[in-house]
Amino acid sequence: MKQPQSMRALEELGRVRLSKNFFMRDFLYSEIANFYRLQNFPDDPDLAIMAGRKLCEEALEPLSERFGRISIRSAYRSPEVNRFGNQHNLNCGNNESNFGAHIWDRRTRSVLRSTQSVNQTGSGSSPWPPKKDTTLTGTPAIVVEKSVP
Repeated sequence: MKQPQSMRALEELGRVRLSKNFFMRDFLYSEIANFYRLQNFPDDPDLAIMAGRKLCEEALEPLSERFGRISIRSAYRSPEVNRFGNQHNLNCGNNESNFGAHIWDRRTRSVLRSTQSVNQTGSGSSPWPPKKDTTLTGTPAIVVEKSVP
């Protein structure tokens, strides 16, 4: 999937089902982006969807089964929204510390370093820079609030 360039494309991204109870749109809202009129959608939707599915399947669905319906208050941040939040003291860490956490469509620096060092020594089989793959480390970051009926 390409980065959304229209409202319809963004709507299509939002309709991607990540798991039984969650869609991508559940994770795209940001108070920072809304208030400061910034776009908050991924540059690499495929990687963000993969990370979101992992988050939902490994953490959110088990939590939902155990505690009931949960709502997501904060999850995905585009690098631009996260950078803005960090620069304006809006409770965001720097981008590098959020790769693979709030910024779902960027790999963590340690993953990139290990891939680079393997490939530079000639002992790796994949090219540098790495192509898209399905290797993810850690779990994307979220803030979850229990829904109160």
